[in-house]
Amino acid sequence: MFAAGHLGELTQAVPFDLVDEALASAGGLQQRVRRLPSRVVVHLLLAGALFTGTGWTGIWSRLTASLSVPLPVPAGSSITAAMRQVGPKPLKALFDLAKGPAAVTATQMTRFAGRLVVTIDGTQIALPDTPANLSVFPKAKTGPNGPAGYPMLRLVTLTACGTRTLMDAAFGTDATGELTYARDLITALVRLYRERWEIETSYCELKSTVLGGRVPRGRHPAAATQETWALLVAYQALRTAMSDAVPHRPDIDPDRAAFTITLNTARDQIIRATGIIHTRTDLVGQIGTAILNGLLPARRDRSRPRVKSRGPWRRTADRRTV
Repeated sequence: MFAAGHLGELTQAVPFDLVDEALASAGGLQQRVRRLPSRVVVHLLLAGALFTGTGWTGIWSRLTASLSVPLPVPAGSSITAAMRQVGPKPLKALFDLAKGPAAVTATQMTRFAGRLVVTIDGTQIALPDTPANLSVFPKAKTGPNGPAGYPMLRLVTLTACGTRTLMDAAFGTDATGELTYARDLITALVRLYRERWEIETSYCELKSTVLGGRVPRGRHPAAATQETWALLVAYQALRTAMSDAVPHRPDIDPDRAAFTITLNTARDQIIRATGIIHTRTDLVGQIGTAILNGLLPARRDRSRPRVKSRGPWRRTADRRTV
């Protein structure tokens, strides 16, 4: 039977065949059709990354809200069991298929010496404080203000400047240093250090805008890993859709696309989608229209002349004051 697996029908960035390819490569494609097929579980996880403040049964209701024939809502325990059966490997495989720079025009691409400019940095994501999570993701060591409140996952990503699409990602226990994860991705170039602010913006979008400052749902390490890969895939899909909105406008810097508008448009289209079983809804077109109608101001130049000190009370940028 059809179930709530239509996130792939709503975006060209994560179609059903891509999900099936990821499931097959990770050995997660089921041999028989269940009420909650593997592809449905994957799309439910991706939708969960967009509705982080909602439980799994609530997400199911949103995904099926526009169906002409209502579907029964599975029990939360049934959804959790199906997710455990799928495991995190298919989500990692899906990220590997979806990662990479988005297609933009030459004038919109950030390059240096003929090469794509990327940035690499890390961040921490708090996880539910459960014994299972603590066994893999321990809390930070006790500091002057006492112990950390939550188990911590350390995430390091390689991000394309300009579009902020994800080139690669690595994550795991916070006990492993950021540089260790970074070695698995690429070496950082000192002369391009000033571009690193873009990855900080990406992490703000992930943690503050998408997660809303909330702790993910996973109460054991496999679930936390599964959700993190789903979060990265959903973020990549949104960023790809944002980049797809501006190629025909080379005068528009991809930085001017508003992430919050993109996220809210995606959420609205998932809930309001109709004809999802037999037709493809053009979510990218919907996002493109919303983005072009709500462009952010052009980015200001961040470079400044060096300020030289001319004494304890006087500073000048170019010449001595008299």
